[in-house]
Amino acid sequence: MNKRYTDKERRQELIEWFKENCFLEERVRYYILIFDKISKLKDIGIKREKYLEFQTEILDEFDNRI
Repeated sequence: MNKRYTDKERRQELIEWFKENCFLEERVRYYILIFDKISKLKDIGIKREKYLEFQTEILDEFDNRI
């Protein structure tokens, strides 16, 4: 069964992933700001959609750096 993460746990894992993958500090701040905005959304459907878009943006940037 999949573990359910809280926004706080996801945020911390995201920061760790950025550090492991050498993202610039300014990019980390940018993405954490977006993550925090998404975390405040109340509608779970919209929150999932925005989070998926967010993850895709991060992975696109990561793929383009390599």
